Formats: sequence, C-alpha cells, structure tokens
Amino acid sequence: GKTTAVAKTIASFQRLCMNCWIPVTVCKCKVKKRGITIRLDNEVDTSFEWHRQNGVDTSETVFKPYRLNSIEETLDVAHGVLEDERVGLLIIDTIAMGAEEAELDPKHSVADSTHAKRPQILTRWTRKMNQAMGRELSRDHYFVLILVNQARASMQTTYGGGQILMAPGGKALEHFCPIIVRLMPLNPIYDEGEKREEMPPLATVTHIEITRNKICLAPVAGRYEIMLRDRQGFPPAGQANEWDHVLNVGQQVGYIEKNGQGWKCGEKTLPKKESIQKMWAANSDTYWEDSGRILDLALEQMRRPS
Repeated sequence: GKTTAVAKTIASFQRLCMNCWIPVTVCKCKVKKRGITIRLDNEVDTSFEWHRQNGVDTSETVFKPYRLNSIEETLDVAHGVLEDERVGLLIIDTIAMGAEEAELDPKHSVADSTHAKRPQILTRWTRKMNQAMGRELSRDHYFVLILVNQARASMQTTYGGGQILMAPGGKALEHFCPIIVRLMPLNPIYDEGEKREEMPPLATVTHIEITRNKICLAPVAGRYEIMLRDRQGFPPAGQANEWDHVLNVGQQVGYIEKNGQGWKCGEKTLPKKESIQKMWAANSDTYWEDSGRILDLALEQMRRPS
C-alpha cells in the first residue's frame, strides 16, 4: 500500500495552491501557484498509469519522477532539488533500500558494504538535509518531504522483547522525521459465501497508525482505517483501547465534556463517562458517527493558524 498512499498524497498536493496551501478551488490568491512533485525511487520505475488511476496529473510540468541507482545518488539528488523554489513535494521511495555504491562497483566485493555503513550514510544526510531545509525556509520556500521506508519484523523481539516491527536504516530517520505513519494491510473483505480464489474481494482495508507525532494535535495519533466498501455495517465498533483514545480526543476538542451531574457526547447526555463506551458497544453506527465528528473537529483545530 506504500505506492498507492504516495500516489494519493501526490494527487492531494496537486490540488493545493503553494502560496496559501489550501485547495485552488477556494484559495483567493491572484496568481495560483502549482508546485512541482519530485519522486525519487531507487527500486523500480514509476508507473505513470497507476498514478493516473489515483488522480495524479503526470504531465512533466508538475510531476517529475527519477529512477536512481544507489542510495548515495538518491540522497544527493534529494538535497540538490530543494534549491528549485517550485518544488512543493519531495518523495523518496524507498529511502533505506537502495544499494550502496560499494555494492554496485564491480571493483569491490559485497563484503565492502557493512551493516553499519547504511545508517552512517543516512545520519550524515539527515544533518545535511536539516541545514538545507533551514536555508529554504529562510527564503520562504515551503515544501513537504516524505520518506517512504519498509517495516520489517524485528529479530530482537523473540529474545528479550522489543519492537515487533522496525524500519531499516537505523535510528537516524526516526529522529529526523517529526511525523511517522505506519501502513498495515488488513484482511480483505469477501461477501459471505464467496470462494476467495474465484472472486475479487468486496473491499480492501489499510490500517493507518501514526506512531510518532511532534507537530499535530493528539487525535491524529490514533488509529483510523481507510476502506473501499459497498455495504454498511463494517467494521464493528472498535476495541476498548480505541474507545479510550477516542474519548480522550473527544474531550480535547470539546465534543465530550462534563455536563452537570452527567457527561455530554455531542447532543446526547449520559450519567457517567463509562456510559459513553457502553453506548458505542451497543450501537456501532453511533460509534462511527461520533468518532467521525471528533476527527472532523480535530482536523479543524489543526488547520487553524497558531
């Protein structure tokens, strides 16, 4: 789902004006400025057809994909393209999976590439990139940088605990990124009675979890699922830990609050705070209505100028 998420992100960015960073359909700028998207990939060539299916304008004036060979080349190009003030979105896919120059050089052996070299390369690049971004911001060049990486099972989990999933490339990228989003595919949804090997799924579900958030309001750090679906009633109400999170976010945005001797949840009044969770457990439609409204209010607060 990484490539699809990248394509949909590009399509969303292309609908924005780079002067005011709101959709061009509602922005009031006299001259609407469309930004350029730079997509760097060191694994496969960009599929223009797939990007067009996801709403991306693939014309050369606004979309520039590059297929690069080594991780060093990719990072150097990423640093250099920022000097173009027309660039509004820079995507590196997949940042930690490119081959090192020592691995590609026939004069060298694969043994010349060590386990520690890749994190060292990325650590030096993040320091260099911080300076470059500060330089661009000082001349009012605002842009979005997205680093796409993989999630792998941690080899340390079995022995002594630790994270179940980890991203390759060391800790440098984790400390460099103020927001980290993790995408996880869930089981496809099939209609009851269908043979899965004969019929396409009724819907596909991608689980989105923001695991690191140093910028936005807390609600975005919750768990929300994007679904392509044809029928109502899925998924059922969330688990208890998800309800706790939605309750906390609802209080932050004022949708859930203490009201005299009871608690107010939207237009509903209940005797106890725990009664809200019982209401959600009994009626999944009410849960999705309330959680959707809470998310809308949270996004409104995020978009307000500080």
